[in-house]
Amino acid sequence: MERKLIKMKRLLKSIALAFIASVFIWGTAHAVTISFTDNHYNWPNWNVHTGDLNGTPDFLGGTAEVSAAGYLASLSFNVQAARSGSAYLNLFRGLSAADLFIDQNADDVWDYVVKSLYHSGKASVNYGLYNVIQPLGEDGPGTVKDANYLLATASNFRTGHPVGLKSEYLGLLKGTTELSGWWGSDAQYDVIYTPTFTFGENHIFLSDKFTVAFSVICANDVVYETLETPVPEPATMLLLSMGLVGLAGFRKNLRRGK
Repeated sequence: MERKLIKMKRLLKSIALAFIASVFIWGTAHAVTISFTDNHYNWPNWNVHTGDLNGTPDFLGGTAEVSAAGYLASLSFNVQAARSGSAYLNLFRGLSAADLFIDQNADDVWDYVVKSLYHSGKASVNYGLYNVIQPLGEDGPGTVKDANYLLATASNFRTGHPVGLKSEYLGLLKGTTELSGWWGSDAQYDVIYTPTFTFGENHIFLSDKFTVAFSVICANDVVYETLETPVPEPATMLLLSMGLVGLAGFRKNLRRGK
């Protein structure tokens, strides 16, 4: 009886150790892609437009690539060019980027800004990635805290929406981020372009939730989305743990056989 209890304790200990090992293995070998759609018309509290789209472009959504270690690897945005028959193609061709904002733990305070404001053309360019501590704008447009933002000034319904952060409110330079995949003067009707931000390794560590915001300089369409970083399901972890236990037992028996 005592021997059985000892064996049972050893088995439980092996399972516990295997579970811990499986968490480590999953976390170090399982990069993920997170897809998202454009579900917001404005940033929260910045209600400057009642519709999703004003003219062109149309942000459809995108993907976030999260590394195996939990760092943001890239952000891609799917951008619909002017539709066939519209008068917006030349306007679309001349559009430039706004700054990219990232809230690494979805607490309504921006933690990072990529200073990509005014980027245009097809060439890939590296821009500064800065640490910031900038509230989303809980006091409402026009207040002192919100005055830190650069605002859209085009004569349209999104005049006054944030498109960048003033340089005096940038923190330390974290590194550089590449922006590629922008369109050029030869952009065509109905094509979906995919501008992509590629981050340096180990630059932005993400929590279980994080928020991203991006637009073009006129803020004709605004992306503001909170994404969830996937975690392994309990059943998956249990199967991996039992597999590790079984592998350990097999190796032990193999040694005995020798």
